[in-house]
Amino acid sequence: MLANAILDSKIVLYLASENSYKSKFTNSELIFAFNEKPKNSILPYIIDGSNIPPLLRFVFSSINWRTKETHPIETVLLKDILLLLGKSEAEIKTLLQNIVKDEELERKHKAEEQKRKEAERIRIEEESKKEDARKLNNHNGHEFVDLGLPSGLKWATCNVGATKPEEYGDYFAWGEIKPKQRYDDDNYTYKSNPETLPLSADAANVSWGGSWRMPTKAEQDELRKYCTWEWIAQNRLKGYKITSKKNGNSIFLPAAGYRDYSSLFGAGSFGYYWSSSLITSNSGYAYYLGFISSHVDWNGSSRYYGLSVRAVCECA
Repeated sequence: MLANAILDSKIVLYLASENSYKSKFTNSELIFAFNEKPKNSILPYIIDGSNIPPLLRFVFSSINWRTKETHPIETVLLKDILLLLGKSEAEIKTLLQNIVKDEELERKHKAEEQKRKEAERIRIEEESKKEDARKLNNHNGHEFVDLGLPSGLKWATCNVGATKPEEYGDYFAWGEIKPKQRYDDDNYTYKSNPETLPLSADAANVSWGGSWRMPTKAEQDELRKYCTWEWIAQNRLKGYKITSKKNGNSIFLPAAGYRDYSSLFGAGSFGYYWSSSLITSNSGYAYYLGFISSHVDWNGSSRYYGLSVRAVCECA
């Protein structure tokens, strides 16, 4: 029973507040303790700014009322309680030091947890922004980057056949719309000689649809003229980071090499990207954008080689 608990206790701590003053049960328990216990075992402690009722002031006029301001819980009040419980000064000092250490450790843990939560919040917010950007910069299921080019042309973030910017993707002979196991003049199937590939013979358009297509030589030259080219390794795969001089956006072209017969040559060292433009002075050749670590230029190649395709679109 509560009465027995009060009688058996060494200290009765009364947390005085506006609410406790109105409680009949609390007042009865307090008066019972005052009548049955030594007066110095009762510690009235005011936890709010309310005024003590006159009756309580009268009954406990011989007892020192404590407040949060005069007797902070962690120091003075706790020390008073420990003294009443028979603890020595040395024991109290050790206990208080341990409490301070525990509180500092708790504050440190809370600060670290708050820092972790804030970092996680920022991460989620950044991921959300990236996802929103991906949704906005997406045409027919494939992402693009606006490099602020005069033509307004957008460049895909990945090679045709790849899912990440650094992946090599598929290789195509010029005018053929599917990759194959062997690339040579004997199995080359596209015999037409258009100045610019039609969409039906454009690997980018056939693979991705919408307004995706292969860039012309002039559009590849625009990429060279209005962007800076930096040879880097992205996820350990080498190639060029191409950054717009106008808006700072960038794409990555991996050094995917080329395919001749059934072999892949120059991967990690060379990049060869078909344009849709024929070399009209020699219809057996088409223009491509080529690069090594120290040089970027366009050139012409026999149409049967398997080269990479980076698509472009005229999308909003």
